[in-house]
Amino acid sequence: RRRLRDFLKADPTSPAATWPDASDARITVIIPVWNQAHATLHCLRALHAASADLPVRVHVVDNGSMDETPAVLSRFPDIRVTRWEENRGYGAAVNHAAAASATKILLLLNNDAFVEPDAIRNALRVLDEEPQTGAVCGRIVLPNGMLQEAGSYVLPDGSARGHLRGGRPSHPEALHRRDVDFGSAAFLLIRRDVFASLGG
Repeated sequence: RRRLRDFLKADPTSPAATWPDASDARITVIIPVWNQAHATLHCLRALHAASADLPVRVHVVDNGSMDETPAVLSRFPDIRVTRWEENRGYGAAVNHAAAASATKILLLLNNDAFVEPDAIRNALRVLDEEPQTGAVCGRIVLPNGMLQEAGSYVLPDGSARGHLRGGRPSHPEALHRRDVDFGSAAFLLIRRDVFASLGG
């Protein structure tokens, strides 16, 4: 929050970050937001660093934030922003941005998820190397340094659990490519045609 205050004190006419030309982008990054301007700022800065040499389009859908979120988004001139007056929900925001995208791949990203430098490139490599794979999720590491999940699975009783939740991100089972039942949309790279075929 201190970084947010410092950020907002800077010259509002000076862009916080600019992305390279995305006319040949393969990926649209979809970020639904509702308040948490401090998290959104950190998310966009991390995304900018992770996509510096990887053309992406960024579409943020603001579900009627009532904090400094609009001021933060206005400092990133290369991102597309849809602002709604009311909170229509996460699913509606994702579906709206997906329908407006023109790229073959979508990256669903939470505004409180901060991508590591090679995360997008590594996930994209999986889709390129495995044409039968429809979506790729990543390890989600909590602020305390432990895993939220390394993919997730569904138990026989229908409940769901993050694989290795509470474990170390460096655990060998968290570091290899494998099939999972589902992945968190905090970071989910998915083929747009697969997303569309599932009805969003």
